[in-house]
Amino acid sequence: MLAIAVGGENGYLVENFLVTLSQKAIGEQYSLKLVEYRYADQLLEAARRQTFDLFIVFLNPTLTHSVTRDTVEPVSDFEILRHLKLIYQKPLFVIHNGFAGYSADAIKQAGANAVFGMPFDYKEFAEILRSCLHRPPGERW
Repeated sequence: MLAIAVGGENGYLVENFLVTLSQKAIGEQYSLKLVEYRYADQLLEAARRQTFDLFIVFLNPTLTHSVTRDTVEPVSDFEILRHLKLIYQKPLFVIHNGFAGYSADAIKQAGANAVFGMPFDYKEFAEILRSCLHRPPGERW
């Protein structure tokens, strides 16, 4: 089972595209569970409650919180990326459309293992996703 948490506002077609692309990349030997969280605080809460093998975050242009938070939660896009990477130590992919003004280098410095500008090469995405499956257990990303 490959469990993927997707954060950001993407829409039904993008979610279906990710499911189809991911399942094709990992093959029939793995089942896929992809769960979408529209808001950053929902993604962070789900990450605390569940185990995911991969995080995919959309920055188009930014992640938004669904409610005003009184707690000390990561609030900027980069703080959220750093938090996901540091706390959960799972592969982190970021898909962006460039409207937020972030460079791929800045996104990688914030913790992303792979950055895909839209539109992106589905073959590259599939190759990097497959590499997630072939990492030895416990190896840090």
